[in-house]
Amino acid sequence: MRILHVTDCYFPRLGGLEVQVHQLSQQQRAAGHQVAVLTATGETAGAHGRSVTRDQGVPVFRMAARMPGRLPVHPWPWPHARDLLARLEPDVIQLHIGGLTPSTQAVAALAAAQQRPAVLTVHSVWREHTAVRPYGLLDRLIGWSRWPIHYTAVSHLAADRVRQAAGGQLEVGVLRNGVDVDEWRQAAVPRSGGPVHVVSAGRFAPRKRMMPLLTALESAARALGPDVPLRVTVAGEGPELAAAREFVAERGLSDRLHLPGRLSRAELIALYRDADVYVAPGVDDAFSVAVQEAQAAGLAIVSRSQSGAAELLEDGVTGLLAPDDDALSRAVARLVTDADLLERITAHNRQVPPQTAWPQVLTATMAAYEHALTLVP
Repeated sequence: MRILHVTDCYFPRLGGLEVQVHQLSQQQRAAGHQVAVLTATGETAGAHGRSVTRDQGVPVFRMAARMPGRLPVHPWPWPHARDLLARLEPDVIQLHIGGLTPSTQAVAALAAAQQRPAVLTVHSVWREHTAVRPYGLLDRLIGWSRWPIHYTAVSHLAADRVRQAAGGQLEVGVLRNGVDVDEWRQAAVPRSGGPVHVVSAGRFAPRKRMMPLLTALESAARALGPDVPLRVTVAGEGPELAAAREFVAERGLSDRLHLPGRLSRAELIALYRDADVYVAPGVDDAFSVAVQEAQAAGLAIVSRSQSGAAELLEDGVTGLLAPDDDALSRAVARLVTDADLLERITAHNRQVPPQTAWPQVLTATMAAYEHALTLVP
């Protein structure tokens, strides 16, 4: 198939959506499809205008504008998109959006007007005031929920918010993100012993709830006491990292809780090979690739039960689900002290890979494309 991915955000910006669109494009190209990307992100910081670059063989068509704060949006994307659609004649368009991503929304409107097969995938959890209500108003104005587009989201949690914005009547499918399971299975080996090693990885920013995570881990450490062996490593960078390091120092946790900053994929694999438990503190995560990677690495997962990540976990089998941060802390302490439970969960995760390996995700994506083809004349 000729496939065009449309996303406001793309490399060199680095985030979950950008990485996912990049990997999906590469997987589809390797499967023999003709793939291209249209983005409002310039090839360098501050770049503007139209350009074409290549991302490991995939052409990336850029329509970058001078925007306040260098936001990756374009105020008038229609001429660029219309020209590209006429040139490429894609069999299907996949539109990737987070919250309010106006350039991609504009291309969605163009695709609907031209009756082009399209799948729209929502990668974030829409919040009531910042997305659900604005999209609900937009639907009343232009009727986007009635466009001939196949609407999807990366989890049931995210899909429910999209459906809510459309007044509860829209059919929204679930199209999961993909994970290179084989890469992370390198770390799925039994540990030789030593203190239980608890890890996490994420951006130190308020939405990711890394500071509440540290508070929960401190509570677990205090409950276990100094005589119970425990190591904690939380990797990542972001605006709250300095405050997090101050927190660790002030609470006297430096000998047990380590914050090494951002780690490469190879370094994370090495970390997980030496770890037992992965903790996911998010509650507004539409989908957590990090959780799937940790599960593929054979770690027991402790997750808040409200997140999209929890939809793919089974309490007591792949990990432990916690309704609040106090329960999250207790779940960590339980795995540290209950060796049989920890071994049972980690042995299961070493043997049973997660459900989001790329072959399964590609099959589901192609099925979504086929459904999109049925929605247009």
